[in-house]
Amino acid sequence: MPHDLDIAVKAHIDWLGRLMQALQRNHASAELRAETAGDCLFGQWLSEQAAEPGHTPADLQRISICHQAMHRLAAGLLQMSQGDESYYASLDRFCQTAIEFNRLVTALAPPTVQARHSA
Repeated sequence: MPHDLDIAVKAHIDWLGRLMQALQRNHASAELRAETAGDCLFGQWLSEQAAEPGHTPADLQRISICHQAMHRLAAGLLQMSQGDESYYASLDRFCQTAIEFNRLVTALAPPTVQARHSA
């Protein structure tokens, strides 16, 4: 059974919140450090979409690339210390990627999901 997009997006927002808390505290759980794009609920939803009608492969590919980049950048940030010279540049790249991810997912989502996650 495919995951609901709304549930997958909510799970990703929750992950993002846990990530931001970990970065603020400069401490992340092993679970947060280990999660990859394929492990998270959104990643699972995304992989299921290849077999579902309604989304173009190009749209899904753009979201997949952005989603993988978010997780890769997050993993790098979790390994850095806030004192590292490149930390804030990496944090900025992560935030820009997260904004792009939100834009892509919002464009893909049905209007009810857009209304809930754009506010």
